[in-house]
Amino acid sequence: MRREININELKEIQVNILNHIDEYCKANNIRYSIGYGTLLGAVRHKGYIPWDDDLDIVMPYPDYQRFLKEFHSADYLKVQDMRSDETYRFPFAKVIDTRTVLIEHTITSGVYVDIFPVVGFPKEEEFESFVEEYHKYYMQMRSVTKRKNASFSHKVFFPINKLFKPSRDKVMQKIEAIYSRYDFDKVSHAGVISNHYKKRRYISAEVFRKYSTQEFESRQYPALENYDAYLTGTYGDYMTLPPEDKRHSEHVFTAYWKD
Repeated sequence: MRREININELKEIQVNILNHIDEYCKANNIRYSIGYGTLLGAVRHKGYIPWDDDLDIVMPYPDYQRFLKEFHSADYLKVQDMRSDETYRFPFAKVIDTRTVLIEHTITSGVYVDIFPVVGFPKEEEFESFVEEYHKYYMQMRSVTKRKNASFSHKVFFPINKLFKPSRDKVMQKIEAIYSRYDFDKVSHAGVISNHYKKRRYISAEVFRKYSTQEFESRQYPALENYDAYLTGTYGDYMTLPPEDKRHSEHVFTAYWKD
């Protein structure tokens, strides 16, 4: 019988993955920062937000491209992204622990750390159309990727989508072209467009170019030096705890060890 992974084990596995990522990036001069709730947790709690259960990092797109091609660490860790897994539909990457299985809705992977690419943005007046173009291809990626544990509707419409929509490879190329359209190291503004729309912000690229460190679960990790601009842009008044009824995980999943 497969043994379910409890919340404390889950966090230990995630932190172990993060440690391997951190060591690899430092050894290979790859820029990254803890991000989203992980950075918020570091600043406000010196570790996980008490009700959180995942880890996120953000990585400039040039470094992200290198990382996806070159990352190697413990034998049980692997990168999962659009190109390495034909059943993976998200335009950001994960590093997963292959000794584990994690089922989240209709998605099967392993316990993971999310890696979000930070891409260059156009002029502000062109930003919304840039995001809309990306969103169009993101939705196409969802529909043309064959999923494990797919819903009935996806099984019905997937063959139709393959006939009448661009191929998955062409959609990947479109998304990658959007990511690389504006040089991260030369633009005035940058950010992440590969996650929830509400978290996309038109932020100065300098925020993503300067790093310090923050303590997270008793260890120091790279963190945006101007974390205040990032967290304020993402969450608003981030130092104030949310109402008690909002203090819960946004994820619904089951994780267990492989036999």
